[in-house]
Amino acid sequence: MNKCSPVLYLAISAAVWLSACGGGGGGGTPPVTPDTPVLTTFNGAALKGPLNNALVCADENDNGKCDAGEPSTRTSSDGSGSFTLKLAKAAPLLLITDADTKDDRGNALTPGTVLKAPAGSSVVSVATTMIKAGASNEQVSKALGYVAGTDFTTLNPFKTGGVVADQYKFETAAMQVYTAISAIASGASSTGADVNVAFESAFKAMAETSKTATQALDFTSPAVIDGIAGKTKANMSAVAGFDAVKFEAARADLQAAVANVNTAIKAVSQDDFKKSDTNSLYSVAVKSLGDQMASRVKDDIPVTLADTAHISAILTEQKTAAIAPVAKVSDMVGFWEGSINNVKLSTLVLSDGTAWTVFNETAPKVMRATLKVNGGLASGGADVYIYGGSTKSTLAMTAAINQGNLVGALTYANKDGTFQRTDYSLGVANAAKKAAYSKAATLAAMAKKWTATISGQSFEWTFSSTGVLSGVNLTTGCTYAGPLSLRSGDSSAIMNASITEQCDGLAATVFTGIAYINENNRPEFVLISNSRPVLLSF
Repeated sequence: MNKCSPVLYLAISAAVWLSACGGGGGGGTPPVTPDTPVLTTFNGAALKGPLNNALVCADENDNGKCDAGEPSTRTSSDGSGSFTLKLAKAAPLLLITDADTKDDRGNALTPGTVLKAPAGSSVVSVATTMIKAGASNEQVSKALGYVAGTDFTTLNPFKTGGVVADQYKFETAAMQVYTAISAIASGASSTGADVNVAFESAFKAMAETSKTATQALDFTSPAVIDGIAGKTKANMSAVAGFDAVKFEAARADLQAAVANVNTAIKAVSQDDFKKSDTNSLYSVAVKSLGDQMASRVKDDIPVTLADTAHISAILTEQKTAAIAPVAKVSDMVGFWEGSINNVKLSTLVLSDGTAWTVFNETAPKVMRATLKVNGGLASGGADVYIYGGSTKSTLAMTAAINQGNLVGALTYANKDGTFQRTDYSLGVANAAKKAAYSKAATLAAMAKKWTATISGQSFEWTFSSTGVLSGVNLTTGCTYAGPLSLRSGDSSAIMNASITEQCDGLAATVFTGIAYINENNRPEFVLISNSRPVLLSF
């Protein structure tokens, strides 16, 4: 039997094949010993649409990792997704995205995305990953709506001379699969599991679904998405760090959000395929949805993309953010004032992205949000506390700068699954408050006794020169202790505060928040605990 069977060397060029196996005639080729590996240049492509600057390797030991010593490279950044490897033998291909990986439209993919292809493939894609996960080429063809006989291991409609109609079909299908996979994997990994394992489990679930499909899968169907999510959960059951309870709690939002985004992707026509709105929609699919699922699992933040009634407004906001200049938290830092539904409010955005808002209603509300930048938009979860009670609500918040104002939206998920969305626009606070904020904080400025009467209760708080509090509520007898501290690298008036309240017969309550000297040279405190907020203005 010929030990150089070409079945084992599909990726090796014919010239090298003949040389290595003694064919081709001529006597000028040096002999190749068993210890001398024969290297050949292998050209391939990484596709969703074409993927730029992704890590690709020949996974010679088929362990799902790019190990040291295995041939590896980066895909080109010219929009083709092409790559070149020097191979000694045919091997499975492995692609891993990171912070530098973008698709041909300039959109960043979820870091940690893993795509695979069987040995002998010249393409690595979503479809080949489904094949590597256990589905046959024919089963994937049926699941993705392709004709029988389609060979995804070589299919590259984006190569030179490719037809737009073929590119449209390929990327529309790949985007819907990737939308589902990345959202499911983000949800699973956010419970505490490894992100690579989460992607592998989600693709395995996709392959399992494809194997039983009798027709093209409808990735706009919540039931189809939920089925894949359920299989992923089962695949992750023994994975270290995976929390099935947290994943299950987010499953309804997951299926609704993926179905909504995929419906928008499916509605894109071939004529609109190359337009900027489609690019922005794809950005929502590959980035914003995954971020929202992670926030939902970690912090129970509403998944606004799951809201059918508001999906158009949400997509418009996200599209705008995707093509806007990169937002900077530094542009949002400071005091902002305005009103929402005739309720006056003031917002303080800190340099680390924490935003404190006080709603001046009859029963004031305190909101603390943590904003992270995603394109032209900052977004994150927000906890809202009602003064004088123990009620806490969770919102999703977005923020951006528009014509000098802080603008964005607050979205609240009702218990019945509907959403309430409120847009806001806040202006810069008055000059006196702005000037007070700009004055650097000092612990010495707080070092005295302060008194206040709030809601019929009298307080006496005294701070030492190092910011240590000794305080009392003269009405209730509750005592207060704890330190103030300056914020590292922050030259504003804001200090961090950690205050412990001790009342007779009750467990101690720890409040954390901020303190500052206001425009009237008086200290103000905005503090929250898991039970309630505290607002003090001396």
